[in-house]
Amino acid sequence: MMKTIASDSVKGVTLPSVFHTPAAAALSDCLNIPFDFAEASPDMIRYAKSRFSKEEARQLSAAIRRIPDTVTVHALHISSKRSRQTLRHNVIDIGRPLAEKYGLLHNQAVTVLFKTPLRYRECTLSINDAITDADEVRVASPAKDHGDLILFIPQQRLCDSVRFQLASVIQDNIITLDAETHSALQRLKPDCLLFRHIPTSATVIRPFEEVVSGANLRKGEIRLNYQQREELNLFDSRKPDLRDNYTATLKDKVTRTLQDDRPYFDDSDGAPLPNDAYNLIQLFPLFDIRGYRYSVGMKIGNILAGGCAMRLSAIRPYKIDDARDIVRLSEDTMTLLGISETDSVIISYKDKSCKAVAMKMDSYDLMKETNIIDSETDLDIAVGIPAPLRKQLGIGDIETEVCVIRDTPFIIKKNLNIQLLSVLGLLLAVFQIGGNSNCLIMIKIAVCIVMLPVILMVSLSQERSKVAKPNKHNKKRRK
Repeated sequence: MMKTIASDSVKGVTLPSVFHTPAAAALSDCLNIPFDFAEASPDMIRYAKSRFSKEEARQLSAAIRRIPDTVTVHALHISSKRSRQTLRHNVIDIGRPLAEKYGLLHNQAVTVLFKTPLRYRECTLSINDAITDADEVRVASPAKDHGDLILFIPQQRLCDSVRFQLASVIQDNIITLDAETHSALQRLKPDCLLFRHIPTSATVIRPFEEVVSGANLRKGEIRLNYQQREELNLFDSRKPDLRDNYTATLKDKVTRTLQDDRPYFDDSDGAPLPNDAYNLIQLFPLFDIRGYRYSVGMKIGNILAGGCAMRLSAIRPYKIDDARDIVRLSEDTMTLLGISETDSVIISYKDKSCKAVAMKMDSYDLMKETNIIDSETDLDIAVGIPAPLRKQLGIGDIETEVCVIRDTPFIIKKNLNIQLLSVLGLLLAVFQIGGNSNCLIMIKIAVCIVMLPVILMVSLSQERSKVAKPNKHNKKRRK
């Protein structure tokens, strides 16, 4: 029977309970910390308090949270040589011997823990045939003194068969897994689930509440709707020409060079990508990811002006946009979000967010200069984000799904001229009433307080109508 360590506090940071597993023992050995994962150990807590800062304790807490989903951990020495993919800051290069030992895949999502200082990161693996040492790893920016990192070898959860989502739940935007896989993931209690298309690194992240179990799916099968398949580069069988051209692009290293920094080529070696591996999707649980936290101002703005959010795939914008704090959205996407050009939007990825000015994607040819796009309709499920903003959000791979949120406080400020006249009219009308007794003044103030939200709701009704939700009748009919 597995035992757990009780939660304890290290400098104000709670260390979560962890299963007593070989991975936990291996992590204890790698960090040279006398963890007792079988039972609560006061010695471990005292040692941790004396050795780690508050921030390092947070990083260690995040690493311990992943132990139940880890087969083992492996200590690697950071080489002085840089990773060949310096433009992707989240990529680490390992050798083929280590990949074959643990069954690791090129473009697979993994987690690492840098030892000095302790830093927990989610990374993308790149298999580099130039690395022959199983204990060597190359990163984009090695420190002067190099150092070590700990690679967490995850449980391999892969889906290799993609089926169409049921029409009755398409609008709910859920993803369906087979019962066995869903049950195993549910026991881990993740906050979110990352879906990574192994051949192209395209990524979709969903709260675990939006991932359900399907009774009629065999192990390894997954149901996705059309947008999810497009975001993961899984073209329909009704488009064999696109899929064939895409596979040919992956095999053709002459037309897709590293200098282009394009996302759709396999640069691990010269071997062609096997067709039967094209649908391979990795399932990677994420912990302590709460998503975008709506402030009080945003919540009030959503009530008054109508909140709206869309999940879109992050791609590169125009060449001239990298020096600007703007994002590119298609005209249809901007209409659905209820915004116009130069309006402010919020881009959210995991726990990070930033504001940017929305501009229209009005040139398919300019987008093709920086991205590989098969048709103009692909732009409706994408958002062009400049490299500085992608780095600020922690987006390491192109075609990673982000959430684009309508900035309702900006919409309210934008319509202040309409609201100001209505509010001034209210104040003039109320205070024109005769009498200056204290009781009457209090009544006037109370009337203003009650009527002010009503006036704002009426004056912003046009903004709310831009993002009208389906009525209850439609929702019941879908059920």
